[in-house]
Amino acid sequence: MSYRKGEKMKKICGLIIIGLMAIIPLNIKAASKVEITCDKQTYNVQEEAVCTLKATTDEEIISVSGSLNTEDQTFEIIPTASDIWQGDADDGNIQLYTDEEKTGTFDIATIRVKLKEGITVGESQEITLSVNDIMLGNVDGVEKPAGNVTKKLTFVNIKEEANEETNNNQNTNANEETGQTTNGTENEVKNPSTSDINIVIIGMIMLIVLTGVIVGVRKLKKLSK
Repeated sequence: MSYRKGEKMKKICGLIIIGLMAIIPLNIKAASKVEITCDKQTYNVQEEAVCTLKATTDEEIISVSGSLNTEDQTFEIIPTASDIWQGDADDGNIQLYTDEEKTGTFDIATIRVKLKEGITVGESQEITLSVNDIMLGNVDGVEKPAGNVTKKLTFVNIKEEANEETNNNQNTNANEETGQTTNGTENEVKNPSTSDINIVIIGMIMLIVLTGVIVGVRKLKKLSK
């Protein structure tokens, strides 16, 4: 009977352990959250985006690790560890630790994004910040996974759009000036026509006067005879 009781106790303990193993990861996942927040969503390509990698947890955390993808052909992605940590985030390899426990919401690193020197973009371009394999280490030295986090940013070539608008305005003004020039030319063409008519009228009057003079002279000659 004691052997059977011992087997039952082992089974019960085994079930309890399995239950705890199933519950603990859920609690870890619910207790910790990591996110990326930025000062804006859309930027001019000449601007620098400033984003913050931060965590929220109800545990006491003394270390953070993760991997930020910094390999982009167009933009520089520069991570810098927050002042509350020792260690660094060079080349996107985040390895941070502290001797002062962090709990609640706290910053992990600042991520700056800017256009690489000598690179040009079209009207707009989207970039995705991605931090993977994030681990939060507690005061007991246990590292717990906090998953992956992403953030999309849009960079717009406002200067190019302004140039297009300027060109459109210039074309509109040029068309208006062309229209005004055409109207002026038409007026200039009409003015010589009016002058010609005036010349013809004056010529006809002079011809009539001359004819009258000739007729009058002839009549005077007849009368003198």
